[in-house]
Amino acid sequence: MVKSSVAGILDTYGGLRVIVDSPQTYYHVVGGKVIIQKHKAFDGHVRHDEMLFVVPGFKVQEPVPWDDIPWMIRRVEHHIKWWIETRNDPDIINSEPIKMYQLRCKRTYNNNTVNLYDIVET
Repeated sequence: MVKSSVAGILDTYGGLRVIVDSPQTYYHVVGGKVIIQKHKAFDGHVRHDEMLFVVPGFKVQEPVPWDDIPWMIRRVEHHIKWWIETRNDPDIINSEPIKMYQLRCKRTYNNNTVNLYDIVET
């Protein structure tokens, strides 16, 4: 039985979509080093101005049970928060999706609630 990968997509308004898709991954290898890692499974979900964050080592069985969806969304949010905190490149940190996502995270209403609009695909 094959498990599926989980990813978060940040849009230019700071919104986060969580996507579950089959684990098809391919790499560009130059001189024995992995240069670019592409997640072919998520290509159809990401627009050119959005940012894709695949949670490494996190696989789920589809369909995801409803009781596990809030936990899965929190796991993706935690990975994105960690990723942002560990970056040192101002061009990445100042990109529109990251800046808007950080502003959305600072809001004080509806924190830690799972809205049905947050659940895009399971």
